Amino acid sequence: RMLEMARQLRVEKEREENLTQQKQEQKNQLFHAEQRLHRVQLQLKDMRHAAVDSKPESLMKSLEEETKFNTYLVSEKFPRELETKKQSLLLLQKVVAEPAMGQSDLNELES
Repeated sequence: RMLEMARQLRVEKEREENLTQQKQEQKNQLFHAEQRLHRVQLQLKDMRHAAVDSKPESLMKSLEEETKFNTYLVSEKFPRELETKKQSLLLLQKVVAEPAMGQSDLNELES
């Protein structure tokens, strides 16, 4: 009888853990869905605003600005960031390649 009750308690605890995990996953999914909804609502607002101001000249100007920005990202910003990350990676690889300091090395540094 006691063993059966202990088994049932264990089963219920596992079930509770699973439900708690499912609840957390659903909260995360809801959060991400709300973020997506917010982004889409902003896009819709922007598109409606653009449709009101849909003169060919203003659309062309907007596209030119977007193209300039994307060109800047591709030709200047991203290559600079990539180079910085490569330098950091090289430095970290050098640190990893160094042998670990032993007690004798630490004693030598102290004296």
